[in-house]
Amino acid sequence: MLRPVILSVLLLTASAALYAQDLPDYGSIRLEKQADYSLAENTALQASNYLLTTPIAKDNLYRLKTMQFLIKWMEGTPDYTFSLDGPITRISENSADIIAVYMAAMVKFCLENKPQSKDMKAIRLNAVKSLIAYCSDASNGVKVKGELKRLKEADERGVLQKYVGN
Repeated sequence: MLRPVILSVLLLTASAALYAQDLPDYGSIRLEKQADYSLAENTALQASNYLLTTPIAKDNLYRLKTMQFLIKWMEGTPDYTFSLDGPITRISENSADIIAVYMAAMVKFCLENKPQSKDMKAIRLNAVKSLIAYCSDASNGVKVKGELKRLKEADERGVLQKYVGN
């Protein structure tokens, strides 16, 4: 009876260790010259995916480092422009964690849809959709209320594009 429990614990520990090895060491990534930002695009996408797939937790130091890296990359990249306007400014729960998820969604959209990466309306709409999906997943620890709830309802009614000002 004890063997399956021990085996389960070992498998969980091993899978956590393997997952941790896939995560970048942001401190070793140089973002000094313009070329550094292009070279770091895959890491920025990986950071975005991490933020969009892990729950908000104040004690997750790696999540904080990921947010810091992503902000630095967004501020310095010469290839993309990001703007915190529109619906994100109206979200009453305007926490750093919600903003980080929104920013991660913008980066993910731009890097996965390069032909549309200059279309601010498309970036905004798709980032809001990703934010809604993230916040609607109860396991991510976000209470959907206020402006975020109105965004979700607009999406459910099929009028999100109009609601976000596109």
